Amino acid sequence: MNRIAVLGTMLTLLLVSMSPLAFNIETAKAEPRTWTVDDDEPADFHTIEDAISSPQVVGGDTIFVYNGTYYDPIVVNKAVSLIGESKDAMIRGSVSVETDNVTIRNFMIQDGYVHLGRGPFEHRSFKNIAVIDNAVNGSIQMFNTVNATVRENRLMNGGIWVEAFPLPLPTFGNNTIAQNNITNASIGIFIRFSIRNKIIRNTLSGNDAGILLEGDNTTVLDNLVGTAELVYTWFPSTTGLQATG
Repeated sequence: MNRIAVLGTMLTLLLVSMSPLAFNIETAKAEPRTWTVDDDEPADFHTIEDAISSPQVVGGDTIFVYNGTYYDPIVVNKAVSLIGESKDAMIRGSVSVETDNVTIRNFMIQDGYVHLGRGPFEHRSFKNIAVIDNAVNGSIQMFNTVNATVRENRLMNGGIWVEAFPLPLPTFGNNTIAQNNITNASIGIFIRFSIRNKIIRNTLSGNDAGILLEGDNTTVLDNLVGTAELVYTWFPSTTGLQATG
């Protein structure tokens, strides 16, 4: 009996000494991964949409797309970075971003548009979306975006449209549109109801109209706009309104 009692006491002490360790163990977080897409060579996926819809691909991951032609209509509903190898990574169709914290970079987007948000009647914001260094044969449409960045893109046959709905809410805006080259659009840059945006160092030429503003507290600086399309409407609180033609 004494031996059993001693063993029982030792086991109890062992369990008690181990218990703090159990409370200090944290669940290990998976590191962000980079997944590959190639339309005709070995890769993790052969279409962009298959990569986005895969349960293996989670928020924070990067989807790297090798050069090729992808016919998917892309719907990005995870917080991922979608990166093209070069402008020879072509998406023939539209790209729609329907969640926060997404990056679209280094693609040729043909026969479609880039759509950020779900539409003007979606009563929620879409935050921290970046569309950088793409060639877009169409428009970039931004609905209820917050802290979005549209930078260094080349747009042909379409402009950049920013709209907030319902109008205007203090939470919809703070977007930056910078260093884009926009040609052959009906309106180069149009901001409607979205507030506190920045339009900086864009080049617009061959458009029917240059920059039209119907959003409060907009900063417009150092844009190069063709003389024939130099058309502005703005609220009195627009700051730094500068453009050269």
